[in-house]
Amino acid sequence: MILTRSWFSDHRSQLRHGLIMAAVAGWLIGPAVDAPQAAEPIPSDERARQYFTDEPVVDQDGRSHRFYSDLLAGHTVLIHAFYAQCREACPLQVDRLRLVRTRLGSVFGSTVRFLSLSVDVAHDQPEQLKTFAHRHGADEPGWYFLSGHPVRFSLVLKRLGLWTDDPSDHQTLFIVGRPATKHWKKLRPDASPEEVARALIQLADE
Repeated sequence: MILTRSWFSDHRSQLRHGLIMAAVAGWLIGPAVDAPQAAEPIPSDERARQYFTDEPVVDQDGRSHRFYSDLLAGHTVLIHAFYAQCREACPLQVDRLRLVRTRLGSVFGSTVRFLSLSVDVAHDQPEQLKTFAHRHGADEPGWYFLSGHPVRFSLVLKRLGLWTDDPSDHQTLFIVGRPATKHWKKLRPDASPEEVARALIQLADE
C-alpha cells in the first residue's frame, strides 16, 4: 500500500512534531533546580519511572500494567497514538508496523515492544482495543493497545507529547527509544519498514 502525506496529519500536526521530543527531553535533562548538596542522587531508572509514570493502563485483553515498570523498563519500545474509530491514518500506521514487526523477527516481544496508546480513552475500552487490533492483524504478544482512566492516562500521553483533546487531530509520528540508554528518536509515519526496524534494532543493541 502506498502512503501519501494526505493520509497523515496536516500542518497543525507538523507544528507539534517538536513537542514530542521536548516532552521526552524533560526527563533527559531533569529538573532545572539544583538538588541539596546532601541529597542522594536519584538512580536513573527511578528518574525514568517518575517521569514516564507508573500510572495504571489496561491492554486489549483487559490486563492492567504499570506504564513504566511493566511496559517500558528493560525494553526497546515503539510508541504511537491511535484511536479505535480512526478510519484513515491509524489503519495505515498499523499496516506499516506489521511490516516492521515481520522484519524484527525473534527480537519482537522479547526485546522490542510496540505500545499503541489510545487518544480516545472515553470510548476505547479493552473490547474496542481488541476489536481494532484483531481487525488489523496486530493482536499478538509484544504489541500492546492501551487505554486507561481518562485523567490518569492523559498524564501518560502528556509526558510523551501525545495528548490531544481531539482524537482526529492526533500525532502520527512513531517514537522509538530505550529508557535504559535515554536514547529516543522520532520517525515519520511514512518511514520505510526497514528504516523503522533498523532504528529499533540499533537501539536494542546499544
